[in-house]
Order: sequence, then C-alpha cells, then structure tokens
Amino acid sequence: MNFVSPAFLLFLPIVLVAYRIVPRKARYLILLPASYLFYAWHSPALLLLILFATLTSYLCARAIEKGRHRKLFLALQVFVSLGLLFLFKYLDFALGALEDVSGLMGFSRTFPRYHLLLPMGISFYLFQTLSYVIDVYRGNLPCEKHLGYYALYVVFFPQLVAGPIERAGDLLPQLHEARSPSPEESFEGFSLLVRGYAKKVVVADMIAPYVDAAYLAPDAPGSALLFATVLFALQIYGDFSGYTDIARGCARLMGVRLRENFERPYLAVSVRDFWRRWHMSLTGWFTDYVYIPLGGNRKGTARMLCNTLVVFLLSGLWHGADFSFILWGLLHGLLVIRERLFPPKIRHTALARLRTFCLVTFCWVFFRAASTAQAFSVLRAILLDFRAMDFLGFYGLSIPELCLFPLLALLLYFLPRLPKKVLSPLPYLALLLVILLARAQTVLAGHTTAFLYFQF
Repeated sequence: MNFVSPAFLLFLPIVLVAYRIVPRKARYLILLPASYLFYAWHSPALLLLILFATLTSYLCARAIEKGRHRKLFLALQVFVSLGLLFLFKYLDFALGALEDVSGLMGFSRTFPRYHLLLPMGISFYLFQTLSYVIDVYRGNLPCEKHLGYYALYVVFFPQLVAGPIERAGDLLPQLHEARSPSPEESFEGFSLLVRGYAKKVVVADMIAPYVDAAYLAPDAPGSALLFATVLFALQIYGDFSGYTDIARGCARLMGVRLRENFERPYLAVSVRDFWRRWHMSLTGWFTDYVYIPLGGNRKGTARMLCNTLVVFLLSGLWHGADFSFILWGLLHGLLVIRERLFPPKIRHTALARLRTFCLVTFCWVFFRAASTAQAFSVLRAILLDFRAMDFLGFYGLSIPELCLFPLLALLLYFLPRLPKKVLSPLPYLALLLVILLARAQTVLAGHTTAFLYFQF
C-alpha cells in the first residue's frame, strides 16, 4: 500500500479510530493485522517471507537469552538475514559478476538468471531483525517474550517499507505502552503528515518528469543532464524525507515517536556532515553494527580509513545490486577519507555548503543512472557537450516557467520551519490545498511515481 494511494487515505483513519477506541492492552491486536494488511495489499505472498524473518529472529533471540549455543544462534540469524537479502536482492547480480570474472580469466561461462521479485522494504525489516538479535546477544536488550509485540516491531506499518530503521530498544517499549497521543502530539503528527505529503506530491512528483526526460533520452544535451541531476538531488530528498515525515506523522498520531532520519542535509558543510544528516538511521546502523565492530577509529589511522571505506561500499551495495551503487558508495567513502586526512580549508559557511552540495550532486549521477555505463555517459555529456541554454529547448521551458524550480527548492528549505505546535492551522490548510492541486495535476498528467526507496 502506498502512502499516496486512495486506499491508504481510507486505511489510516480507520486504523486510528480503531486504535483509540479499544483498550490499551488490546491495541497491538489492531496494529498487527493492520500492518500485515498494509504490507500484503498488492502481494499477499510476501507475508510468508516477513513471517519467516520474524519467527526465526524471535526464536534465535530466545535461544541466545537462554545462554545455550549463543554464538551458533547469532550466526544462524546473521546467515538467515543476509541469506534472504542475498537471495532476493543480489543473486542475479552475483551471477552476472561471476560471468564477467570467468570471461576475464579466459573461460566463458553462462549462469541462469532467476529474476526473483524484490520484496518491498526487505532491506529495512531484515536490518531491524538483525540488529535486535545482535543487541540481545550483546546484552544491551532483554529478549521480547511476547511474539505478538515482537511481530509488531518488525511489521509496524508506518516505517515498514522505507524506514526509518528502528531499534527494538526504542520502539518495543512504546508499542507495549500503546498510549493515546496528547493534543500537542496529535498536531505534531498532523504537521508531519502535511509536510511529508508536500515534499512528496508538490516537490518530488513535480520534479520527477524532468529528471526522467533527460536520463531516459539517449541524446540529451549536457546542460539538460546537469539540470536534471540538480533536480534529482531535490527529488530524492523530497521523496525520501517526505516518506519519513509521513511515517513519523502516522506513528505520532498513535503516540509513537519514530527517530529522525533527516536533518536538512543540503545545509551540510562537508560530506562527513552530510552523512550525519542524511538517512541517519542507516548511518547509525552501519556505525553500530559494522564500523565499531571492525575497530572503528580505535586501531590507528590506516585501519580507521579502511573501516570507513568498507562501510560506504556496503552502504552503496545496500542501496542496490549494481556497480553504479557500489561506485556511489565508493565515491562518498573516498570523499569522507579525504576530509579526514585533509580537512577542507573553506571557512565561509555558505561556500562550504555550496561545495558540499556540488560534491553530493556529482555522486547522485551514479545513484540515478540506470547503469555505470550510463553514469559515465552522463558525465561525459556534461563535460564535453555543455551549452548553457540548451536545456531550455530540450524541455521547452520559458524563463517564467524556469522560476518554478527555485520556488520548489525554497519550499523544501522552509517546510521544516513550519510550526510544530498548535499556533494556527492556516499554513497547513493552505499547504493542504497546494498538495491537492499538485496531486490532481500529476494524476491528470500521468506522472505519479512510487516512493523511490520502495525499491531498496
């Protein structure tokens, strides 16, 4: 079920009303089937996978807490989580890489492709189950005895498909408490919903056709591709942070506080600072469960730089089974390493932010391109086929129409500044009208898009 679908706009009020009217101890009995319905809306067969992941992690954690064969059950959970991820997300990619390696070694070998359906949100909920078992193994978290509450932690519908990646120690106590939100919390939830829908519907969906037009055109001029890449930086932020705001808003209306996932990342003054602000729940996950266990920065500079590179390579691979994502992660890793070794000397905040935005936007080429070959083709066109005003003819834009895009960027900038407390509903009512008009325009134009991070 998509947050911007008519079905969800009917589903959410029904769940919220049912949640409020049942006794607190029975509220998980509303949220659990509702979450399964949300996930299985388009493909009920996917429930089998998430039920399997839930049951195996629950049983492994119980066995670990009992103290018998703790390392064996931890290894079993790691094998199950990463094995499922590999099977559904990376199997065909690995087979293709084996073919390439065999060709380079002088003997050609063809492997079959299985084209398995990638379950929505698999990277998110498998990381949640894995972190839960690791925390139980480390003694940082007591084992959850109640299978129903643990299942709800795994499948809690607001953050199920695209995060934020929650920790059991934060989310499980709130699910047990199942309290009703205060009026202030309800307004905060409403404000998050409106801001999230504005980011997705007004900004991301309005921009998406312009990005697609350039990246899908084999002969797009360099200026159009540069324009599209800058727009993509706005699109992916509006899309992903918009999802997070909607998820946090839905949870807030049920008295649950999900973690922040974005903190105005394009105001970062360095690439390191960008990763403190972008997809913070994933950055924190890799820090706690990969970087620190590898030694972090405790074993010398060389080891710290190697650990940093490993984390960013894994982050790129987590995003997708393609060398373009690996290169995207590698570039960010190298930029962070460079900043560690040679801190930027730009002291002016505005120039530092501009430099960081340019570097991050350059890397987005590899994220948006359909392949590594296309990414290099885009960069080649930008560098060798750049005539500044060609993009206007490519898109058929007039100068007044071009003013729309700075306005969308300003909207992204000012949305987090809207009041979260009950002051006046007027800004939000005006924003709701804009959202409805933008949604109608994209539907009529046939440009509606799913959330970008659904594919991860």
